[in-house]
Amino acid sequence: MRRLIACVVALAAIGPLASPAAASKLLDRNAHYESLKVDSSRVALVTYYAHGHTTHALLWDAKNALPPDAAHPKSQVKFHVNYAGGFGSVLGRGYWRHVARHNVCGRYTGPPLFGLVTACTAPDGTNWALQVWQRGLRDNGWRPKTSGQSAWELHVSHWSGPLPKLWFKADWIYAGARGGPYDHIYGTFTYRGTPVYGFGSTRAGAPTDSFGRLVYMDTLKPPWKKGYRQIGGWYRFNSFLTHRPHGDFCPGVYRSIAGVPSRPRPGRGLQYRITANGPGVTPIVAWRNYGPGYYVPGLQNLRPTKHARGPYRRRLDHRLNADQRQIDPVPTRPSSCYHTH
Repeated sequence: MRRLIACVVALAAIGPLASPAAASKLLDRNAHYESLKVDSSRVALVTYYAHGHTTHALLWDAKNALPPDAAHPKSQVKFHVNYAGGFGSVLGRGYWRHVARHNVCGRYTGPPLFGLVTACTAPDGTNWALQVWQRGLRDNGWRPKTSGQSAWELHVSHWSGPLPKLWFKADWIYAGARGGPYDHIYGTFTYRGTPVYGFGSTRAGAPTDSFGRLVYMDTLKPPWKKGYRQIGGWYRFNSFLTHRPHGDFCPGVYRSIAGVPSRPRPGRGLQYRITANGPGVTPIVAWRNYGPGYYVPGLQNLRPTKHARGPYRRRLDHRLNADQRQIDPVPTRPSSCYHTH
């Protein structure tokens, strides 16, 4: 289906994000016919067709991610990127042909990946991957207003070892309020045991440094008659920053989300899915799970005991609050995830 989406405005031959300062691993939008090759110097060649022409993009000099650094908030690992096949870079004109002829990246042996296009494993044991997803969809499931909001983004990653760990559990919130109880999602985003978070954001909630990451939450088959239905019956519900210093998050599923029109009914789904760009140049990761009802207390118990939504149980709800206290043991600010409800 993504092949049928119209291309966005044509770009210059060097492509988007050509600046060496670009910290994102977003490569392009609405690409077709993608291929991935890597040479023995760890230079990756991503060839694809978009905006009316073929691009030979080269990426190098980045792997994995650094932990958050408040003293250097824009120092996260990032690729050097050249969209002209090497022309104008230290690699030299036409270097893409060298990579194409001397590919050493073989069969992918890493873990399953969300939105995978292609991946390979290099002789040094590191993995490279191309992934696509519709990151820019509107919150609360409304239809996109621009082609950019519905675009399929092409991302490239390079890593070794374990993937970033993104997970959630579900309980209830505001059980005594009108329309309650509401579904409540709480979880964390970590990489190699270190929380993933940033140090600043815009008023709209977008990160302003290279460490901050947004988590995007989708809801499966909510009670909505209008909106943008993704493949499989998913609708974008919300997007939110992870919190400092624990990399936690805790959205409730309500009718209203700041900045977008409200819904007559909350986006309560059969399941929920969260997705995020990994820190640095690690892959996009996702976690899919059920709504509240059959979760066992304890952060080691991340899967429900039944694949269904259970009835509200006040005692269970209170016991699950202890999970949030473990995530954020000493709440120090009003926006802390744990609060009495």
